[in-house]
Amino acid sequence: MSNKQLLPRFLFLTSVLLGNLWFIPYALGQNRPPQTVSNRLPDQWESSDFRPPSNGSPRTTQSGGRRHPNSSCINANHLLPTALVPPSGFGITQAPYPQISWYLPPNAAEAVEIIIFNEQYQEVYSTWYSLKSAASSRSTPPNSGSNPVPSKGEIMSLQISNHAGINPLEVGKLYYWEVSLICDVNNRTRDIPTGGYLQRVAPDEVLNAQLKQASPSEQAILYANARLWYETLATVVKMQRQSSQYPTLAATMNPIWVKLLNSAGLEEVAEQPLYLGAVDFQP
Repeated sequence: MSNKQLLPRFLFLTSVLLGNLWFIPYALGQNRPPQTVSNRLPDQWESSDFRPPSNGSPRTTQSGGRRHPNSSCINANHLLPTALVPPSGFGITQAPYPQISWYLPPNAAEAVEIIIFNEQYQEVYSTWYSLKSAASSRSTPPNSGSNPVPSKGEIMSLQISNHAGINPLEVGKLYYWEVSLICDVNNRTRDIPTGGYLQRVAPDEVLNAQLKQASPSEQAILYANARLWYETLATVVKMQRQSSQYPTLAATMNPIWVKLLNSAGLEEVAEQPLYLGAVDFQP
């Protein structure tokens, strides 16, 4: 075959190759290693201008720490129940029914109570979950949930559901959620509570359009840039659950998980395992 005959083929193949080079950076972006994504999360997550309401307060706003002085149901070497919130205890969400997360240490408690308060610290919803088996001789709180919460130390999440009879969170309103270990149902002063504030903001339509086109790791970045703590955490929790279920993914997912919790001062909690079951509000 002569050089004149080869030239058209060469030009054709070159044009095809160059025409498809646009795909390379796109593909690399779509498959960006999660370690790189973790570097795009904030180094520090805090809302320095947040101040809790002055019209009373729930039992505690603490998020983590060592043993409660009145506790006999948590070993002194273990962390307290810890709400997964920034140091201020405050985070925002655009979801009408957000997901909350907390660390529950190994314990000998009787039950767990979950309460949501409005701005006036009036109960919007509350429910119980028994930590004792049905064969236990101890009394079980009324209206106890049917799904027992595990007694070993794990990070747990709860998707607030409209099926639980809770109205959607109101935009601009402040709420407080609280998780309490009930060491003695007959002496509630021995409860060990933790919790966090949340406020719903108006939905961002531009952000929501971007989220539809984004991978889970990119969604976490978009939420973080919008400072939506509860959505960022829920997205990263979901990714970490998948890495726990599929160990081969753990090495790539874990940096994102660790970076987010470290940015909120939750370094010790980041080392704890996730509860892979489901905890649901009971009607």
